[in-house]
Amino acid sequence: MTSSTHWVDAGKEGLDYLRRCLAAGKTLSKLIQQRIADVPGIAKALVPATFRINSLHAFEVGGLLPQTGEVAFQAGSDSIAVSKPTLIHPMVQKITQNLRMDMDRICVCEEQMMMPGDPVAKTPTNRLFRYHDELYHVCLGTDSNEKVAETLRKAYSWSRMGVISSRTGIVWRKEGLTDVTRDYLEKLAAAARFVFVGAYDGESFLLWTDEARQDESQR
Repeated sequence: MTSSTHWVDAGKEGLDYLRRCLAAGKTLSKLIQQRIADVPGIAKALVPATFRINSLHAFEVGGLLPQTGEVAFQAGSDSIAVSKPTLIHPMVQKITQNLRMDMDRICVCEEQMMMPGDPVAKTPTNRLFRYHDELYHVCLGTDSNEKVAETLRKAYSWSRMGVISSRTGIVWRKEGLTDVTRDYLEKLAAAARFVFVGAYDGESFLLWTDEARQDESQR
């Protein structure tokens, strides 16, 4: 599917949508919102080759892909989420490609449903960090595409916010929970290279990069 997708400049409307998503998020989202306000950047939408350009700015509306079936699964302690066809695999390739450019990079995805006390949060195979009652999923450059895809699916958030940044010196546990401070979240936000949020009713993504890194975002 990767060869039949491409990134399209989403313009001012894309930046506005991104800001709305971040404003409704948790601590890291709000810190990144300030980063985006301070640094000139560009938002691009991941769309299929059959995409109609007049639908570009309808970020809340689905229909990019044929919806052949939906699968329900457990999200959090008492919530049910629905899985449907998406452009997650091209997004995963973008994430892993950028993580492997520099092994000090980290991808952090916000979790808006799961709580630290939930049994699923204690699963040993999850790599998470915790800030008070907030949880964030973590991907590293050593992770396979399959592991990154699994993490994106686990990170249940209506905005599907994620950021590629620098580890900024933290020592991660191989698996399980790692506690972090607000200072660490501030460092993550300040070093953000790319920020992504879900778009088109969860079928795809918008990606933000600052203008100084436009060439890198094309790779």
